[in-house]
Amino acid sequence: MKFSKGFATILIVICAAISIACAIIIPSRINQAQVDKEADLPQSAVSAYLQELKDGDYQSIYEDSLLINQHYNTQEDYINALTEIYDSIDINDIELALDESDSTLVHLVVDGVNIADVQCLQQSDGTYVASTVFTSSSSYTIEVASGSTLTINGYDVDDAYITSEAIDATIYDGIDAGDYDVVSVDQYTITNLINIDLIAIDGQSASLYYDVVNKIYYAGIDYSDSTLENTIIAAAKAAAQYPAQEGSKSALASYCITSSDFYTKYSTMENTWFTSHSSAVFSNEQVTQMIQLDDNCILATVTMDYDVSGSLGSKQYNIGYQMALINVNGSYKIAGFGIDSRLNANYQEAY
Repeated sequence: MKFSKGFATILIVICAAISIACAIIIPSRINQAQVDKEADLPQSAVSAYLQELKDGDYQSIYEDSLLINQHYNTQEDYINALTEIYDSIDINDIELALDESDSTLVHLVVDGVNIADVQCLQQSDGTYVASTVFTSSSSYTIEVASGSTLTINGYDVDDAYITSEAIDATIYDGIDAGDYDVVSVDQYTITNLINIDLIAIDGQSASLYYDVVNKIYYAGIDYSDSTLENTIIAAAKAAAQYPAQEGSKSALASYCITSSDFYTKYSTMENTWFTSHSSAVFSNEQVTQMIQLDDNCILATVTMDYDVSGSLGSKQYNIGYQMALINVNGSYKIAGFGIDSRLNANYQEAY
């Protein structure tokens, strides 16, 4: 078959057009595939995250952070922590460095200094989201009456955070739990918390109590009883008077479980080291915190100042005590005892 010269020219033009179209379409498909591939990488999530920081889109950053880790921080606390890290730097100066042991952890570096770490999480569609890991945030170990629903900053804490279940409260370790009705607790360990602004137990507003001896927290309901407060203050004075040679060991016994580790140690303590003095006066006595763990167990913090005067001068002792109390036949007795002068608002570090 023969073609005319004109038809041949048209055919060449069509072929050339098809070649040009292929040259455009094929690279376009390659570029889109590259974009899709990059979206599957942790670094792409970090780049998107940094762009959100530039745009001030903190709402999206906070929402993404909850996909990575149910951290129970309020939006306000979370954003404040972000601004503390990033407001003083130029986002464009940040360089990315992959962690050597965790491919989903990216270090953000400015002028050779690691300013923050970003954790990435792969979602079900294969793409990643990113969130800052707050290394300055705290890990909280919290004990609460067993079976209770613990709520932090408006979020019910998942049972996955329970590290020990239905155990005797740690602060009562100094007595034989089999002889007394010690509260049974669940122990939670919660990480990446910036702050605890609100706490509740079974929907009821509650407070945290920090145990200065065991370095853990207890969640309980605020408790008030003027008669018990007076008893606690009287017990605190008795505890302070014996070391100062102002009282006897037996004065404290009536307030205590005498078989407890605390009282056993207290009753064998020597008191010959205290500076000789002519007068000792208490002031500013107050119970600064009292929470109820259950119907039988109460934790209390009491502070007071003890002014001692003698021939060598005068000195004020700023006292801070913690007491773990338990109901024994209708009366609260001291089962555990902690001492820390920093509990007292008047305490000042000696330099």
